Amino acid sequence: GSTATPRIFGWNPNLVFILLGLAGFCCCVTMSMPHAHLVALCTDLGISAAQGAAMLSLLLGLGFLCRQLWGVISDRIGALLTLLISGVAQMTTFSGFIVADNVPGLFAVSAAFGIAFSGLVPAYVLAVREYFPAREASWRVPALLLMSGSGMATGSWLAGVIYDHY
Repeated sequence: GSTATPRIFGWNPNLVFILLGLAGFCCCVTMSMPHAHLVALCTDLGISAAQGAAMLSLLLGLGFLCRQLWGVISDRIGALLTLLISGVAQMTTFSGFIVADNVPGLFAVSAAFGIAFSGLVPAYVLAVREYFPAREASWRVPALLLMSGSGMATGSWLAGVIYDHY
């Protein structure tokens, strides 16, 4: 039999993989910004660093717990639809950090963001499982995780650059 990867949505599989990697990079740029800068945002707003750390703990704790929920959702609706829903939720909740400027508002946005972002990275890996042959997972999954991890590093840095500039 042929060992070529079949076309995906009528497209070349490597093009689909590159697009998936770029999407992972871009979404992780946004994903990392609150993780890296939430406590600093709080102190800039006159909120104690301890309360900022509590918000970050809530964000990360809900992210950890809800990752399981996103897995159940992805098993039912597929990785790409999970990516779409979780990505829109991340975008929406990320925007909340722009307008929230008090303790209750930032706690609420942090909780919502923790729920929203936690479905993304696992869904990217599940997309590889769904659309590419298992024999290619040994290089596609690490390459995809490298792209998303690079996005997280870039986002943490970029948020600081943007803050310093403005």
